[in-house]
This record gives sequence, structure tokens and C-alpha cells, in this order.
Amino acid sequence: MIIKIVNPWAEEKDVRVEIGEELKIKEQAEVILMTSDSVFDENTFQNPEKVLPKKYVLSGLSNEFTFTFAENSITILRLKAVGL
Repeated sequence: MIIKIVNPWAEEKDVRVEIGEELKIKEQAEVILMTSDSVFDENTFQNPEKVLPKKYVLSGLSNEFTFTFAENSITILRLKAVGL
């Protein structure tokens, strides 16, 4: 299961995620995060690595969890699920 969230605000946002009982979410997920100091930041020829994706593993998940989405960010949560 893939969840994509855009947080255009200049502050972090805590979001409660609830997945129905039809699926069983495994404890670990991959997070792909792109963030910068400003929503107007972009890669240029002069600074081609201004905004780059960062990947990490998130642990301790279940069908209900709270995730803090970084400011000025695009986040992709790649959850592993069993069911359906």
C-alpha cells in the first residue's frame, strides 16, 4: 500500500493513519521524503542537489499510527500489507 502526502505548510503536521481491518500492516515501512526550507526551492544547473529524496525505514507500525509529516514536504509511505 502506498500513501502519498504533500505538506505545503511551513510547520510539521501530525496525521493519524487508520487502515481498515481487511488488511494487516506489517511493522516496517519505507519512507521516501523530499523536503526543503521553502516550497519554492528547486534544483537548478547551479545547484542540482538542492532538493533530493531521502529514504529510511520506519518501524513499529500497525493498522493505526500517527506520522509526523515534515514541513514543505512530499512524503511517500510504502507500507507492507497482508490481506485482500
